[in-house]
Amino acid sequence: LGAVWYAPFAVGPLWRTAIGLSFVPDINAPQVFIVPLASAFTATLATATLVKALRLERVTQGAQLGAFVALCYSIAAVATDAVAPHQPHPLAYVLIVGGYHLTGLVSVAAFVTRFRGSPTATGAAFR
Repeated sequence: LGAVWYAPFAVGPLWRTAIGLSFVPDINAPQVFIVPLASAFTATLATATLVKALRLERVTQGAQLGAFVALCYSIAAVATDAVAPHQPHPLAYVLIVGGYHLTGLVSVAAFVTRFRGSPTATGAAFR
C-alpha cells in the first residue's frame, strides 16, 4: 500500500511538502522497506487476533474494527507526531499519514474477516 500511497502519482509530493522535505529521498536504503513491512505484519497480526477474539464474520464488521483501531491507535499516534515543532504542516501530515493507516487497517481487517475460515466466509460474509 505504501508504495502506491506515497508514489509520485499519488500523495508522495503532498507528503514531502507536509513534512518539509524539498527533495525525493533515497528509497534504496533497506530500512525504508523492512521497517514498514515489519510494522504492517505486526498490525495485521494484531488485527487478525482481534477479528478472531471478537468472532467477527462480516466484512463490514471487519471494516468497522479496522476504522476503530486506526482511529484509536494509528491516527492518535500520527496526530501526536504531527504537532512536533519540526512538522511544518501538521494537518496535512495527519490527513496523509493517518489516511494511509486508516486505509491499510480497514482493508486488512475486512480481508481477514472475509477469509478467517468461518463457515460464513464462503458467501454470507458480504451481507
